Amino acid sequence: MFLFLSSVPLHLLFNSVVFTQLQANEYFVVPTTEDWIHGGEYNFDNFDNFTDIESLRNKTWISDFEPYRIEIDDTVKLRNGTTVSMYQNMTTAECFSKYGSHYVSDVGNIYLVQAQPTIWRNPEKWELRRLELGGFEWAQITNDSSTLDDKDNSYQRVEFNVTLPFPSSPRRYPSNVWRCQSHTSTGCDPGDESEIPRDRWQWKPYGSDLSYCLIEQVEEFCELQFSFVIAILVIISNLVKATCMAVTLWKCGGHAAFVTIGDAIASFLDNPDPSTSGRCLQTRRHVELWWDWNQWAMDNSIIAMKRDRRRFRPRRRTWAMAPSERRWVATYWSYSALFVAGIPLTVLALKNMPRNPKRLWETGFGIIQGNNLLNFDTSLMGGVLLANTPQALLSYMYLAFNALYTTMFISSEWASYSVQRKPLRVTSPVGQQRHTYWLGVPYRYAIPVTLVSGLFHWLASQSLFKVQISVTDMYTRQVKDQISTCGYSPVPIMLTMAVATVIAGSGIAMSRIRFPSGIPLTASNSAAISAACHPPKEDVDASVLPVQWGAVSREYNQELSDDEHIGHCCFTSFPVEPPVEGNLYQ
Repeated sequence: MFLFLSSVPLHLLFNSVVFTQLQANEYFVVPTTEDWIHGGEYNFDNFDNFTDIESLRNKTWISDFEPYRIEIDDTVKLRNGTTVSMYQNMTTAECFSKYGSHYVSDVGNIYLVQAQPTIWRNPEKWELRRLELGGFEWAQITNDSSTLDDKDNSYQRVEFNVTLPFPSSPRRYPSNVWRCQSHTSTGCDPGDESEIPRDRWQWKPYGSDLSYCLIEQVEEFCELQFSFVIAILVIISNLVKATCMAVTLWKCGGHAAFVTIGDAIASFLDNPDPSTSGRCLQTRRHVELWWDWNQWAMDNSIIAMKRDRRRFRPRRRTWAMAPSERRWVATYWSYSALFVAGIPLTVLALKNMPRNPKRLWETGFGIIQGNNLLNFDTSLMGGVLLANTPQALLSYMYLAFNALYTTMFISSEWASYSVQRKPLRVTSPVGQQRHTYWLGVPYRYAIPVTLVSGLFHWLASQSLFKVQISVTDMYTRQVKDQISTCGYSPVPIMLTMAVATVIAGSGIAMSRIRFPSGIPLTASNSAAISAACHPPKEDVDASVLPVQWGAVSREYNQELSDDEHIGHCCFTSFPVEPPVEGNLYQ
């Protein structure tokens, strides 16, 4: 119980002890001319046909742009003490690429220095308004038939707003919509040549050719952060685990380890269990039925199993018979529940993503893009728990499948002793015994399982992740806001579901493999294992020698029944014969 409870914080918190604090800058975009940059008035010549054009020329309106005026020679002092130019002159293509991300950390305010004054749309489609904080706004009015009211499916009047200067905020997606020539709030598709030409030198934001851009240089402060609270919880959990293991070693250190099927066979060969004597063909299922019956009939009384003579009926059972029905149901129920829950989550994750498969793949793994954040803020601990809860559930599913696979693998090793004589694989080899596999199962299974497990958990960590972003003010460059939430990546989500399906499908595929006929299936049931480990008394060193399961010849076993038709099967280092179909064995 303590080991289980101490595992919960590790699954929910461990990978968030250290996390990344990102930076995102607010900025404004000012399309202007060379004259204004050097002290002239803002040029409104291309705002023709607006009814209030004369008001635009009014000094009061023109003064609204004064707060945005810069000194080209301004410098900024970095944290390391060096001083650099605040504004850098860049080409059209460089300017476009610098603002290709929703979040920018190394650049800020941008001045688009145009060859001609800014061009605006015809006033029949655009209404001009003045902003309270300085600048102007145009609203494009449309009755586009593709726009529906979500409530009554009726067509509605929609406005797309654009401002001058354009204020870009990391809180609004997309923050770089100003790069589109349409200036709508619906987003910007860099692959659409009607919006942005492939030749970035032909890019004309706000309708005029660019001479160059002046871009504010901002010092980055992205950093790795350490959560002391989470670290303490993780340390306490590990201390609990270490204490449990230390107490177990202290109390049970003198006992032989039961880690592998070979350890169990060796122990029962050295010390046969008298309560299972005479039941050599007993399977896991027989033990469970006997135990269930006695639990009900004897009111939890512990009694020795009676000798049970059984006729040998060879059947080539499949690997599906090794795990119990309960384990099969629990394992595939967990997979089905998580898969069904993942379908609507995948649909929601794809809602605002590109439909083109290539562009969807380019959204990446665990990359923050602005359109892949949950639309609510969380505390640090809340975000950590939210991001890691799915991983904890997936870990349970993986452990369930791992237990299922392990049961089939150890049953395969068990059955192999009926066709080949070989030394036991144990934790601490003695004599001719062999050391167990590094991961407890043959490498041909262990390596693929380990690789798939690593891929599965990595994909899960990239599907939903904690996001911490510090937002700087466009005027002061001081942190003014914190975005604390979770991000998601649709491609890893789909791949996680695909890998989970591969894991589940592999279990079904392996379940069709057949065991060699004859040997009773015991899985990890100790009573069933011990029933097959009653060698002849003369076979005193069986556990350290090569052994095989089969029917012991009478000449090697003087304890057999006087009835020559009743034999005995067991693990032994003595010669054995295949059991005879129809004969009785005990």
